[in-house]
Amino acid sequence: MLLIWGSIAGLLTFVGSWLLYNNAAQRKLGSTLVLVFSILSMNFIGLILGLIGGFLGFSYKPLRALAAGTTRPDNQGGPLSFIPLLETFIEIS
Repeated sequence: MLLIWGSIAGLLTFVGSWLLYNNAAQRKLGSTLVLVFSILSMNFIGLILGLIGGFLGFSYKPLRALAAGTTRPDNQGGPLSFIPLLETFIEIS
């Protein structure tokens, strides 16, 4: 039974991390899922990594904003989010 619960909690932690990475509008929901189910997973390493990732996702604020005060829709905060900025300086064909 413990193996089944750990697998379900791990899957829901994965869903929360996917929401953090792919959907900026649901960043709070994703970080809450990661926090709750990493605590409930009963895995020490997963608990530590889930707490770090969940709190970082929950406290994330976009660095750059447009003049109107809204964030860029293509800036999801992923590791390769700077590539559209490089296209303005370098002609990529």
